[in-house]
Amino acid sequence: MSSFTATQNFSRRDVLKLFGATGGGLALGASGLGWSPMVMAQSAESRLNLFIAIGEDNKVYLTCHRSEMGQGIRTGIAQVLADELGADWDNVVVVQGLADKRYGSQNTDGSRSIRKGFDKMREMGAMARTMLEQAAADK
Repeated sequence: MSSFTATQNFSRRDVLKLFGATGGGLALGASGLGWSPMVMAQSAESRLNLFIAIGEDNKVYLTCHRSEMGQGIRTGIAQVLADELGADWDNVVVVQGLADKRYGSQNTDGSRSIRKGFDKMREMGAMARTMLEQAAADK
């Protein structure tokens, strides 16, 4: 049995430029968690949604809308995203979200961050991965 493998190297930036040029844009949402599906207008080229952006340095930036108080939320949520997105863990950077109603509930109590956010972060990571793969395939 023979197999055919075609490889073409695209940077994340190239994929984002391509996807933006097709008029699609990446708007990923997470409802039901209090995470807004709104897309930030600024830096639209690299921001996949309110929580996820890919920088010019090819790092994946995750905005954590809950406070880290020793429970490991910044690590846990980032690991879920990196796993689903297929991102190299060394290239994931977590930034703290400012107080903003667009993030939904920013309460950090009751150990709810992972319980309430695990599935939604998986969904956002998987949707982002699928959209990036499709954009690369369309090129």
